[in-house]
Amino acid sequence: MDSYDEFLDDFGSTGLTDAELAQLLARARSTNDRELRLLIKQYRALRRAAGWVLESLEEGSDVAGIRTAEPTRLLRFLVMPPGSGTEHP
Repeated sequence: MDSYDEFLDDFGSTGLTDAELAQLLARARSTNDRELRLLIKQYRALRRAAGWVLESLEEGSDVAGIRTAEPTRLLRFLVMPPGSGTEHP
């Protein structure tokens, strides 16, 4: 399967549930897989922060307030980490 087909196969399905992520995290801990543990924790944080930002926008919250809120700062850090070359100006 080439990478495009794999992409469609993976993202055409529903995302991992919180329970599945917890199981993966337990496996990562039991095997001392630091990279997987970090990836899962970052994904969970990204999911929470993005959810908060989307809910705030849908509720019509003040955009300036959303921009400076802690979940938005976390989202920016996860998506555009310092030193990655993707930092927001």
